[in-house]
Amino acid sequence: MPIEKYKQSQTGRNYKTLIIPSRESVNRHIQNLKFTLKKAVKREAKILQLNPKIIGWSNYYRSVVSAKLFNYRDHKVLQMVLKRFKKIHSIRSMT
Repeated sequence: MPIEKYKQSQTGRNYKTLIIPSRESVNRHIQNLKFTLKKAVKREAKILQLNPKIIGWSNYYRSVVSAKLFNYRDHKVLQMVLKRFKKIHSIRSMT
């Protein structure tokens, strides 16, 4: 019996199996990014270390249904970066 992309429920309607990244995987990735942000000293070094991790994780999960998780991850990364830079540059006004 061949594996079909679409299957039918008992009511006769077609449905498609959706695969999403696990919460553990998303949380592990965010924790890894937090650790990288704390470890690097210069801005350029932070960016150079974060980019391959973000791109690699995104490429790994690009074939699954993960648009909402990508948005969530982008939001969390932005919050982490802003928090880190506010802490580093606390003397300067952030207006």
